[in-house]
Amino acid sequence: MRNFKSGATNQREFIQQLALCYIAAQILFTFSGCKDEKSGFKLNSYLLVYQNEQQIGILTIGNSAKVTLNLLTPGDLYFGDEGYLLSWVYVEEACALRANENFKGDLSNTGRPLIVETNVTYNLSFKPGWNLVKTEVIGTYEFPNTPEEDRTRYKKHVHTIVPSIPQDATYFFRKSPQY
Repeated sequence: MRNFKSGATNQREFIQQLALCYIAAQILFTFSGCKDEKSGFKLNSYLLVYQNEQQIGILTIGNSAKVTLNLLTPGDLYFGDEGYLLSWVYVEEACALRANENFKGDLSNTGRPLIVETNVTYNLSFKPGWNLVKTEVIGTYEFPNTPEEDRTRYKKHVHTIVPSIPQDATYFFRKSPQY
């Protein structure tokens, strides 16, 4: 393990500083501003973790191990476990993204229909530089008599900018499958 010099007074501060340094160095998330219609927006909410120059896993931050995994896994995105995931997004100039998506339909993974109504809201006002986006899962539909992969579905996903990492946030490390 490499030694790092840091002004951090505890492990949480150190991990935060390390994460921000890594993000700044790698620029994982870029968004050039609202003037360019071709600019994209992507929440890729994890950091790659390396040891001895080999990727050994990923690091996410949120308040639930299950939610931080669900929101990273396309097949699990619709699960209804409540909680949040944090992502860093960089913009060169101030801009905003506001959208509201309502859906009513089948969100089954097993072929047995699960008709639900969901809502996804984006209320994001970016300031120049790094911004912290909170993706929160609110509300749950429960289907107790279905297979495990269809037991819950979310009612609402809300994307907002938060000024700092919430006190209840935790870093979750997931080991790469090949290790």
